[in-house]
Amino acid sequence: TEAGIKRFRRSGQSEQSFLTVFFIYFLFIIFLLNCLYS
Repeated sequence: TEAGIKRFRRSGQSEQSFLTVFFIYFLFIIFLLNCLYS
C-alpha cells in the first residue's frame, strides 16, 4: 500500500541520517586520537 511505502521511505531516511551522524562521530574520534597521540 502507499502508506507502507511512505513508512518504508521514512525509516530509510532516518537510517541514512543515523549512519551519517555515526560516520561524522567516528571521524571526530579519530581526529581526537590523532591529537592526543601525536
